[in-house]
Amino acid sequence: MENNTDILISDAVAALGEGVELISYERINKGLNTLYRLNLNQYSERIVVLKIYTFNNGTRYAQKESHLYQYLSENTSIPVPGILAAGIPQTSSPPWLVMTAIPGNEFNKIELPSEGILPSIMRQAGKYLGELHQKVTFESYGRLEFSGDSFQSDGCYQSWEEELESFIEMGTKGITNKKFNHYPERVRTTMAELSPILESNPNPVLMHQDYRLGNMIFEQKQDGGQITGILDWERSIPGHSEYDLSSSEYLLIDRLYSDSHLCEVLREEFFGGYCEKKQIPDSSASDKRFSLYRAVNILLLMRAFEDIWGTYDKSRQNEAANRLSRDMEATLSSLP
Repeated sequence: MENNTDILISDAVAALGEGVELISYERINKGLNTLYRLNLNQYSERIVVLKIYTFNNGTRYAQKESHLYQYLSENTSIPVPGILAAGIPQTSSPPWLVMTAIPGNEFNKIELPSEGILPSIMRQAGKYLGELHQKVTFESYGRLEFSGDSFQSDGCYQSWEEELESFIEMGTKGITNKKFNHYPERVRTTMAELSPILESNPNPVLMHQDYRLGNMIFEQKQDGGQITGILDWERSIPGHSEYDLSSSEYLLIDRLYSDSHLCEVLREEFFGGYCEKKQIPDSSASDKRFSLYRAVNILLLMRAFEDIWGTYDKSRQNEAANRLSRDMEATLSSLP
């Protein structure tokens, strides 16, 4: 890919129109795909971001994000990048998107936002997720398929329970770290025990599926923090709102913070923001489903462990693996 970088950047700049020239570019070191910040000589957007899809099925992911960014910007208040140009070939060349550069700061695993702005960030994160689940709905479960400027579910799953089983199957086949080998069967057993309380046909909504601080951009304001961008929608598929809400709570809060009081404050803000747009069922069955969905989400993180943590030193990897194991044990122990 590195040998093709200059060609891809040149193609992306050329797609922005006659007279647009590249002044400089720099690599953005985040995520599993390849990102560059491009500085242009003249354009309505002097700074743009080029995303090159070098991970997994790049063409499908680029097509998905291109459609979703346009749809979300036109139909919701959720802040997402604008699409300026796209290169989505049917050949082996990696696809790319040129997007508007969203102003603000990025979160990362090392420097988390200060506690002073966290509550307002969580309130907004909940509100945007609730709006997503309220406004973007489908007739069936499955993967997204595209036709022209529209998209819909391909209906490859007959029920939510069948889709959830596919998540567990994905986690079972992909785990490589021996520390996690015994968890897939435990999660399967738990799901079988809780099958009677799984909703067979909740209304399918668009799930972000990777709703975490690392995929958000923010600005600090006098009254707290302001989310200016929510990124990386390439894993989005139709599914159950409770699953996306449960997994998002874990990714945003419990995976990152250990202080019980802080976590309670952040959960109150997150769910409070969500309920401004969409109500959450209040029942013991819903609580059990939330715990099951958290366990499935942790299983999928275990499956992706090498992709997420493979570049870190052994000490950091062991710390992350132990944290996932502790979180899984705590989640499963709270269930029958």
